[in-house]
Amino acid sequence: MVTPFDVIVVGSGLAGLSFATRLLEGRDDLKIAFITKGYGATPYIAAINAALPSNPWGDTPEQHYLDTMNAGFWINDPELVKQMCLNAPRCIEMLQRWGVDFAVKDRSFVLRRTSGSTYPRSLCQTAELVGGRISETLRKRLIEEGVNFIEGNCVGLLVRNDTVYGVVFVNSEEKFRSLFAPIVVAAWGGVGSLFLDSTYPKDVDGLGLAIAFEVGVSLIDLEFLEFEPMVVLSPPSARGEPCPTALLGEGAYLLNGKGERFLLKVRPEGEAGAPKSLITEAIFNEVREGRGSPSGGVYVDVRHIPESVLKSYPWFYDRLRNAGIDLSRDLVEVGPMAHSHSGGILVSADHTTSIKGLFAVGEAVGGVHGACRLGGNAATQALVSGVLAAESALRALDELKDFFKDSVKRYSFLEEKSFGRDVALREETSSIVKKVLSDALGLQRDRNRLEGALERLGHMLEREAIKGDRLSYLMTMSSFLLVNSALIREESRGNHHRKDFPLMSSDWQCSIEVFKGEGGCPRWRKIPRSLKGGDSSCF
Repeated sequence: MVTPFDVIVVGSGLAGLSFATRLLEGRDDLKIAFITKGYGATPYIAAINAALPSNPWGDTPEQHYLDTMNAGFWINDPELVKQMCLNAPRCIEMLQRWGVDFAVKDRSFVLRRTSGSTYPRSLCQTAELVGGRISETLRKRLIEEGVNFIEGNCVGLLVRNDTVYGVVFVNSEEKFRSLFAPIVVAAWGGVGSLFLDSTYPKDVDGLGLAIAFEVGVSLIDLEFLEFEPMVVLSPPSARGEPCPTALLGEGAYLLNGKGERFLLKVRPEGEAGAPKSLITEAIFNEVREGRGSPSGGVYVDVRHIPESVLKSYPWFYDRLRNAGIDLSRDLVEVGPMAHSHSGGILVSADHTTSIKGLFAVGEAVGGVHGACRLGGNAATQALVSGVLAAESALRALDELKDFFKDSVKRYSFLEEKSFGRDVALREETSSIVKKVLSDALGLQRDRNRLEGALERLGHMLEREAIKGDRLSYLMTMSSFLLVNSALIREESRGNHHRKDFPLMSSDWQCSIEVFKGEGGCPRWRKIPRSLKGGDSSCF
């Protein structure tokens, strides 16, 4: 006997939570289920951008748009960026309606200036990470509203006639189960834990790329892995802790091994507001030219910043203090580390995909950030995409139900099946994949490494043994798709640096769409993007 839901959300980070929240505001009679294996990266969100009408600097959604496009080297999807910037303020209001609060001083929001932003526009908390507050508040309220949170890891989508009708997942007992609904939301996050060294939690596993590709969903911008530029490298007990780029907006300096403020050579106006891609490239150059720190990075200097300001970043301040670092006296060794992903599923402005009933939100989506993400925009994208997708789903739900009822009646008994499961193979595959990706998709890439990685991953996919474990196949296929896109783009742009193609090229003023071709092989095409300098005429 099949017990269907109205909506299945895969992943329970901010994007999925905001989707369910907005959905229940529109209709309170819906049965919603989350398939989740953790909390994603949401508890680690430090800031969320919105150009609020009440800001004192004259910031606007148009300026937010321009900052986002500039950070992304103008290969972002302009319509997705426009919708994000325009809708961010009302989405913040939704969070407030559901009990989420933000830091306030003198009756105004505390706004911070993150990397790449012209003005301070990042809402935050000064007593804790704002993401933790959002996650805890929304999850608790949704449970009170009767929303189901089911522990599991999605390993496949159920699709017939280009229309989704459910998912297959592995439950906590390592058994495969099917769940059915006329609407499925891909909110499964990025690819962080496919790499050896990453700031991301382990439940952000990158399997979603292969799951979407398998059913014919197009993917976009996969080559643009974000490197968080200022991650603590030493001491070991604090390694992996991102140093907030908002501290540059508070007056922090970046110093090389000689004590020089090296960023001034490429950005004379100073560190505040510097784009992440610029910071990352500058750090790489200092290290390459022998002016790095002992751990292979540079230093952040916050010694001159008032302690009261530093304590308003308590997650960072406390971890460094517990590791024996006195920020009033000591420099902090930092360097780039694999972080979020700007690529993902190709969506329309309403966050629909080429599969009817399948929506994609948050970091599962590509196209918003272009070649490099504006600091603070990861949370904004997650929030706004969830809201816009929910509003679209509300319009589509009734239309999809007739097809769904027929699909479940005809096919549900076929889908209660098992894929292969081999934990030992999975551990072996994970170890290989992490080494291959970390070597091929680092700060500097080149044809030899990329082709070598592609060949290695291709051979793994051809082995019959890979079918013995579904998760092993998915992580290998996702990795293959990432490397393939990095090999295709023959230029350097944003976070994609090719040693053999060191310059940016007008031939690649485009996004790369990857789709499933004949025989299941990846094919690709360019999506041209206009380079219009300061144009915000879409407003």
